[in-house]
Amino acid sequence: MIRDTEGAAAAPLLAVVERVKPGRWLAIASSGISEGMAHVPAGVGIERLSSSLFAVMSVSRSAESPLIGWLADTSDDESLDAFFTVQGTARDSERRELEMGRLPEVPDHAWQNVDTVVAVESTAEFVFFVCVGGETETVTELLAQPEARAA
Repeated sequence: MIRDTEGAAAAPLLAVVERVKPGRWLAIASSGISEGMAHVPAGVGIERLSSSLFAVMSVSRSAESPLIGWLADTSDDESLDAFFTVQGTARDSERRELEMGRLPEVPDHAWQNVDTVVAVESTAEFVFFVCVGGETETVTELLAQPEARAA
């Protein structure tokens, strides 16, 4: 079970994560990036969250790139630590590599393909997108432009 820093059960996180359908996307974002978007507020750091999250949530086996990270500063030690923490934890459970990009290059429309945003405490700015796995997956492409609807 995912627990916060005081050891109390973090039921809100589990409830939100369980609602993400296989093939859909979850974002793990630093508190500065996720401000105003987070479905689960920051309460723990990236190390604790990712080790707990990937223990209970599978990563998509169908998505071409199910793990994508964007860092504000790819030379910043805290950002790189977050990247390698997520990569190591996710790869331990699913044997997947994590792609890295620069945060300013995240297309605005990518956020429209994310079902849940989980915030983590960090002074560094980053976001990691994870395609959720499961028995039956219809993968939503994270970087796909949303379809325009006729009026």
